Amino acid sequence: MSNNQKYPRCHARTVAEIVQDIRITAATLREIFGIERHVAINKAVCLEEEAYGLEMSAIKPIIRVPVKGVNE
Repeated sequence: MSNNQKYPRCHARTVAEIVQDIRITAATLREIFGIERHVAINKAVCLEEEAYGLEMSAIKPIIRVPVKGVNE
């Protein structure tokens, strides 16, 4: 890990794993802080960007689509 890097880089095997991580993080943020879904998703994306060291703007539309069969 370089000195200017805040967090060690995580290596996800697939985009689906990153999306799943973001959704889990967003759900946890909603439970803990009682914030709305879209706010929780935005915060979760920011946290994952820092954790993975990647720009997540390309997968944001995928994250915002509800998972089939999940009631929110």
